[in-house]
Amino acid sequence: MLDLRAGAHDTVIGTPPTPPAHADEPPPDVRRTSSLEWAISAIASIGSHLAHKGRELSLVESVSDAERIRLGGATELVEHLAEVRASGANDLHNLVPIIREAARDSTVIAVLGRLDVTGARALATVQARGSSGAPFVILLDTPTWRHGRATSTAPEPQPPSAEFDASVVETLRAAGWWVVRATSADATPFVWQQLMGQRALMIPTNAARAEPA
Repeated sequence: MLDLRAGAHDTVIGTPPTPPAHADEPPPDVRRTSSLEWAISAIASIGSHLAHKGRELSLVESVSDAERIRLGGATELVEHLAEVRASGANDLHNLVPIIREAARDSTVIAVLGRLDVTGARALATVQARGSSGAPFVILLDTPTWRHGRATSTAPEPQPPSAEFDASVVETLRAAGWWVVRATSADATPFVWQQLMGQRALMIPTNAARAEPA
């Protein structure tokens, strides 16, 4: 599940990233300046990782005419994500029935931007009887992108921003979601390992050692 709501994401305020001085230098990493770009990249990385392990993929996006998009594999996923754009959707309520249905035969993994308690309560109903397993969510601490927090030099949890609503995490966890917070300083493999590590503490598994690229 990919949150494309424009209003749920943040970008760096102020001076844009400096372009490379030489043609052979890599361009600035947009994942560090836009939470939406981080979310798209994370879905591509995690989805490709799971596809290479033989898992079937489908995608639900926060758009007005949302549907479950079934994908043939990692290449189709990446090609699709290359074309996605921010949506004008205001909330995630229209996705709940689709996600609940998907949860009956798949493991739900969501990457979400800014979420309030009302939205969290709506998503809390996804974990219904008959679900194939507990859903996972990466909650983006979007103000860390707005304020341009630098990339961490070591993989360790970063403190939450003053605007991050911890009650959203509590609401989702109480409903059976596995939840981890991500900042602009975090790389996807580190966040994924944190997410899988939570589950490993409760259910012995090798999943915590499996990392997306």
